[in-house]
Amino acid sequence: MIDYCTFMIKEKERPLLIKHLSSLRSMCPGVFNVKVSTADIENIPEADEVVKLPFYKQECITCMKLAGYDSANRIDHIIRRCESQWVVVAHSDIVYISSLINPISGFMRDGTGMIGIWPHGLTVINRDIYLSCHAGFWPIFGLHLASNDNLVGLEDRLPDCRLVASLDVSELLRIEMQGLGYHCVGTNDFSSGSVYRHIGGGSCGR
Repeated sequence: MIDYCTFMIKEKERPLLIKHLSSLRSMCPGVFNVKVSTADIENIPEADEVVKLPFYKQECITCMKLAGYDSANRIDHIIRRCESQWVVVAHSDIVYISSLINPISGFMRDGTGMIGIWPHGLTVINRDIYLSCHAGFWPIFGLHLASNDNLVGLEDRLPDCRLVASLDVSELLRIEMQGLGYHCVGTNDFSSGSVYRHIGGGSCGR
């Protein structure tokens, strides 16, 4: 079976999680071993395994996107507990409308590192390749551009600067994998819109 990982950090996310896993099992019966990562919730009967991990807070920068750092830490922790070569990591706020395994199975080859993009709802990871990388799912938020437009750095180093687009959760990992010569498959390449709906379009409103 393929390990399938998702998350329920707050009790208010339970209705989403129930719809998510119900739709997964309806569209892909008997395919996945479901692990749910949580901070301190005890009872999650929809999961095959509950994995507890305290909420992670990045202390070194004054960035509001704290959920992204927890997501990165939580995803890494749960992937390392998995055993299958391929691991699906999904937001809890997605609902499947067709089979996930059918459109991605053709991409699940040794030279593929990642299928899908985490901010779009889910990503499928080649665990062996992931464990050989260093970036993990860590984002780089809080990047600023200096006033002379030729120096980029974190906000605590550049007081006279403006905020620029940063790297979201999993994007640095994709860059590293592609730099090592592995293939990364975009969300549109497996027609994700015909596979699932991303209800919140974010990380569960944490």
